Amino acid sequence: MAKQVAMSTIRLEVETVTTAPEFHVTDGGKIVGDLRVSKGGAFWRSKGAQQYMHLTWEQLDELFKKNGTARSVGEYKFAPPPPASFEEF
Repeated sequence: MAKQVAMSTIRLEVETVTTAPEFHVTDGGKIVGDLRVSKGGAFWRSKGAQQYMHLTWEQLDELFKKNGTARSVGEYKFAPPPPASFEEF
């Protein structure tokens, strides 16, 4: 079963769940659900649901440890920006 995931962002800086990146998950063109990622954790809304389900980062960490499968996903394809300024010691 092949899934497609698309993302839309309102802003780059996530202050609240209303400004969190939202991932739209589809399968064969049919909506599976939406995932929002915020400072407070992850929010999932299945197709047809009116409200999001929420897990804190600690709960999500435990869920992955308990139910996840370890896999290599490769390296990031970008380098982080340099610091705005360096303090010399």
